[in-house]
Amino acid sequence: MGSVYACWLIYAAGLSYMLMAIIFIAVGIPVYIWAKKQNATQCFSCAERRLAIVLVIVALFAIYAMVRGIISV
Repeated sequence: MGSVYACWLIYAAGLSYMLMAIIFIAVGIPVYIWAKKQNATQCFSCAERRLAIVLVIVALFAIYAMVRGIISV
């Protein structure tokens, strides 16, 4: 329930802040993978892997849009 509320707060803040949050989430993916490999467990299921790829693609677009001035913070 808390995660849903946090997602709603990010959405309510607006597009630029939502994209910034996605960038921060995407930056955390390598840390998550590193931690899972230390515990010798599988990093992602098939659906989670797809979601992680989508998050990274959206984060790259967000970085591009912020650098080019398409979206301002």
